[in-house]
Amino acid sequence: DRDRWLPRFRAEGRLLARLDHPNVVRVYGSGEDGGAPYLVMEYVPGPSLHRHLGGRPLAPRAAAALVEAVARAVESA
Repeated sequence: DRDRWLPRFRAEGRLLARLDHPNVVRVYGSGEDGGAPYLVMEYVPGPSLHRHLGGRPLAPRAAAALVEAVARAVESA
């Protein structure tokens, strides 16, 4: 139901805009266009992680480094 999730979407957009961490994509703002909510986010060039991995697992050290980076980003949030 839109009346339930839209206020939360807006509030989370404002909170995300306050985050500042090198491993978190910046959110500059949020809004609505034609009734569709959106986030204005930093452009990050390059492939997705899925495409980068190409169906292959990461080596253990690389996987550990990635998990550490994600954990630090989540801690910041």
